[in-house]
Amino acid sequence: MDWSKAKTILIIALLLLNVFLLVMIMFTNPASLLTDNYKKYAINYLLSRDIEINTDVPSFSRPVSKIIYTTKEYDPERLCKLVFGEVMPYSLNGNGFYIKNEEESISLSEDLLLINDKLSDGKYLFANPNKLIKSLQKYLRELGFNKSSIIMGEIEDKDDSIQIIFNLKYKNNMVFDQIIMARLNSDGLLTIWAPAKNVSKGNGVSDILSAYQILVTGGLPSGTKIENVDFGYKQISEGDIYGNPVWRVILNDGTVIYYNAYTGVKL
Repeated sequence: MDWSKAKTILIIALLLLNVFLLVMIMFTNPASLLTDNYKKYAINYLLSRDIEINTDVPSFSRPVSKIIYTTKEYDPERLCKLVFGEVMPYSLNGNGFYIKNEEESISLSEDLLLINDKLSDGKYLFANPNKLIKSLQKYLRELGFNKSSIIMGEIEDKDDSIQIIFNLKYKNNMVFDQIIMARLNSDGLLTIWAPAKNVSKGNGVSDILSAYQILVTGGLPSGTKIENVDFGYKQISEGDIYGNPVWRVILNDGTVIYYNAYTGVKL
């Protein structure tokens, strides 16, 4: 074979290779390649700082919007029937009210619904925590909280009572500053603290930092042990009408740290 033919074949082969590589690039997500490379860098960097991760780190990293808090409307007559079994006299003070009948009461303020309800089966439920959880879930549905928006949280014995925390979520992500706390004492008196706010999507979307970017730039000291990393929403300042996307990092000593997911700033 003469040299000119060999060169032609080589050029054609190189052209075909370039076309193949171009097609591969077109069908490969460059963002995922960048993410994978950064993840490897981040893991190596954290190991070099003796920062230990004892949990799965979410790969969640896409443009998201803030959420907006709006006033949650509670029907006082419906609440009366739930707590007292009948409609009691009440007067409205703006969006709030206070109704009391002996040891039972309902109080609604701008941010909080507080209920004291003497349950007829309260002593039985106190002795059967699993039944109590199911009963509370039904009770919260009566208050207008969808089952899909509630995540079961911590349960503990506290001062001759059982206390259960329910976390609220928005589109599968927790709203860290919106929780429901329920406490049942041994006499069957149920106390519920519930938020008086709804959450919905805010305007506009922006890119967020990945969890690994937060861990690398978050200023964690050497020797830190990370037990949990998750994504959600939180008010930056008390009274804000918007909830910001945040990363929550929980350390092995119980320390909870929040980072602004847009900027990486520690809150």
